[in-house]
Amino acid sequence: LPQVVKIPIGTEEQNVDRALLDPAPVGVLRIWALRARDLPSSWPLGSRLRSPYMDLSLETEQWQTSVVYHSTSPEWNEKHDFLVFDKRQEIGIRVCDSKSLFLRNVIAAA
Repeated sequence: LPQVVKIPIGTEEQNVDRALLDPAPVGVLRIWALRARDLPSSWPLGSRLRSPYMDLSLETEQWQTSVVYHSTSPEWNEKHDFLVFDKRQEIGIRVCDSKSLFLRNVIAAA
């Protein structure tokens, strides 16, 4: 379960709905990160292969796959479960290069 901090903000006599302090999930979203294909090389001349990982986020929860070193077609075959609290939540998917000179070099995003 996600980390939940309950803070009493009032009582039922004050018309405070106590159920809002402990929302129940509406479901579980299982993400299976299988692979990426034909990622571009990191340099225009193609002299260095990437070392990609997949970064997924749902609201405040974030998950990363392992890094596949020196590959433009990595295979992860890893899965993760996200708890969904609202059907309107959106998932962020990014493939990043772990060997980038920058903090996070996003190769692809959806």
